[in-house]
Amino acid sequence: MKLLSDNPILNSKEDKFGFSQYVDILEESISDTDSLPFTIGIFGEWGTGKTSLMLLLKKLCENNDFKTVWFDPWKYDNKEALWAAIIQSILIEINTNGKSPKLKKNSKDLLKKLAWFSIKEGIYTITGGMIKPDDIDKMKENINKISDTLIDFNIDEYNILNKFENIFSEIVNEYVGKNGRLIVFIDDLDRCIPKNAITVLESLKLYLDNSRCIFILGMDRSIIEFGINHKYGGVINLSGREYLDKIIQLPFFIPPIEFTKLRNFLSKKTKAANYSEPIWYLLEYGLGGNPRKAKRFVNCFYMIQKVLNNRIVKEFDDEPKENFENIPYDDKLYYLAKILIIQMNFPDFYNFLIYDSLGWTNFEKLINNPPKEGYDNYFKENPDLEKFWYNRDFHRFMKDTLCGINNLPKVPNSSALKRIIQLTGIAESKKYVPPWQSEGAYVSSQKAETITVG
Repeated sequence: MKLLSDNPILNSKEDKFGFSQYVDILEESISDTDSLPFTIGIFGEWGTGKTSLMLLLKKLCENNDFKTVWFDPWKYDNKEALWAAIIQSILIEINTNGKSPKLKKNSKDLLKKLAWFSIKEGIYTITGGMIKPDDIDKMKENINKISDTLIDFNIDEYNILNKFENIFSEIVNEYVGKNGRLIVFIDDLDRCIPKNAITVLESLKLYLDNSRCIFILGMDRSIIEFGINHKYGGVINLSGREYLDKIIQLPFFIPPIEFTKLRNFLSKKTKAANYSEPIWYLLEYGLGGNPRKAKRFVNCFYMIQKVLNNRIVKEFDDEPKENFENIPYDDKLYYLAKILIIQMNFPDFYNFLIYDSLGWTNFEKLINNPPKEGYDNYFKENPDLEKFWYNRDFHRFMKDTLCGINNLPKVPNSSALKRIIQLTGIAESKKYVPPWQSEGAYVSSQKAETITVG
């Protein structure tokens, strides 16, 4: 089987999940927008296709004669002043593709002046603050005395910052024309460390708020909101959601991909066509419509099947192999698939199974037979299960894929489960630490998300 790559799609011919219809709608919104600058948020979880959608949108915008810039902010984490890196990327694009000598000169001049701010902040960051801004200013004076540098260091930095917005707007306006617009794509904002992601958002309002630009931001909204709340929580009376709403005028949430489309794609591309219905059932409830997770599962599951079929697993010295060998082959594959999904989506529970292979059995028993004495009393005697019981997503997955119903295999016994975990080849050697013994231990009274059970 050819393993599946995780590269974003580059053209509509590669679009198997219906992104193109959303791209058309977004491009119309860009074309119809007269109030500039304007910011569009492309929201989706990890692996849902944000980059693919944005690349398709970029290509369509270019086909319709819009000017575009692509910026990956995570590449600049801890390297230089991030706000300056965004602006420099735009100015470099303008300087490279601009037609008039005046435009090239103006963009180059502004680039030179911005370079000093990047150097100044970069040196301060790299040296851990040992070289301070005052020291850097003295370095600038010495450079001016001995060097005929390309960068004009004899500038009034604060004066440049004050005038920057108007200068930048004039350059962009000349580049795009009277009725044009510059589409700036900023991808993977959620891959930045939180403070840098916020720097990008603040830069759009502080430095670029008077230009003919449309900003397209790709991110997992919940991660950015968490970073905003962490930075400003208790400082300003504004939640992460409200903060983003002030910056983004048009939010677009990538709709879930229909599982039937994902199944058809995987079946045509891989040996997934041979999966049993119980395994497809697992994938639908465990991975939903996330293309990246689905591709990763298919690749890993193929490798695990090869291991199983070639019988290259070491034997347990203290476990009778008959407990595993007597399990029907299709049931083994189902158990392997479920363990792999748990490892991908719920690594804490996977580590717990390494520590206590009865965890799976006990969890499903608890779903089937709620304790008469109540959950609080039960968890006093079984505290290691409490954290997982109140994890909304994990609880729903285990309940939807409950073994022994809907023609699904029964829960494997403890020794078989140990061998299944070994078969995955994923288990680490570290020992699981129960939640109540670990740093930041779980406290039942602090449940952030609870569910109605019973």
